[in-house]
Amino acid sequence: MRPPGRRQIKPRPLSMQELSWIREILQHNPKWADVDIQSAEVVAECDCGKCKTVFLDSAAPQNPSLARTKGWVGRIEITTDDDFMITVALDQLNGKLSGLYVDAVDLPEPGNRPFPEGWRERGHNVVPM
Repeated sequence: MRPPGRRQIKPRPLSMQELSWIREILQHNPKWADVDIQSAEVVAECDCGKCKTVFLDSAAPQNPSLARTKGWVGRIEITTDDDFMITVALDQLNGKLSGLYVDAVDLPEPGNRPFPEGWRERGHNVVPM
């Protein structure tokens, strides 16, 4: 069994949900709070079939001061009223937003429900990194 990879797609704009998560994470990180994300677009998706992870690209870095760096910008931890834990983590490479990692963990045993199509939040926490 091979590990999950990236499936290239025709570049598309961020969805409203993706844009909302990204803006929320950026607002909680002082190094990223005032960047312009207008040019960010989705260029690939995770091919695992279990998550909602997307990979991003843009014409220019959103944060040129972070050239020659990589790492997490921040994450959102969401708990739902039907016992899922959804983690949304934003990554950057060379000052460009590079990935929005969206994973759901089914908390009750046996823990094999698919990623929920919709949910009601019971808890919501933003963690800058």
